[in-house]
Amino acid sequence: MLRRQVTTAPDRAPGRLVALEGVDGCGKSTQVARLCRLTGALATFEPGATGLGAAVRRLLLDPELPPVSTRAEALLMAADRAQHVAELVAPTLAAGRWVVTDRFDASTLAYQGAGRGLVLDELRLTVFPVAVGAGERLFGETSDKRPLRLIHTKTVGNGLAHLTYERAREA
Repeated sequence: MLRRQVTTAPDRAPGRLVALEGVDGCGKSTQVARLCRLTGALATFEPGATGLGAAVRRLLLDPELPPVSTRAEALLMAADRAQHVAELVAPTLAAGRWVVTDRFDASTLAYQGAGRGLVLDELRLTVFPVAVGAGERLFGETSDKRPLRLIHTKTVGNGLAHLTYERAREA
């Protein structure tokens, strides 16, 4: 499970992003639905929760279409995640509400990294910042305009990662 805290206006409790990761059929969607029912969080998923994401999903899964290269697949997944964050995740977190998603960035490490053979460090350094702006878009608007930067990535097993961000220090 991957969690990120969002900084919101002082009069709001912070929103949180909780991502459930795991192999196909392990019950992620069931647990997302249960957790959202109990907490009132927004339930979402990757890929395909937005119009762009649905188109990406069709492009990747339609057997009538030509196959997509491994790197193009990773970039399409990053495009889906960027739209997902911009359209659903960031606005919900900025409003102080929690988001529970069926898959997020650890799936990129598992599917495009371990599954498709792309170098994990390359994915962390290229695809992740493009998809979530090194955390900035994920955290919404705050009075603190210092950018967020990724300070630590820890692989915790089976392709899962915990990412830690901090605000940049004043120059």
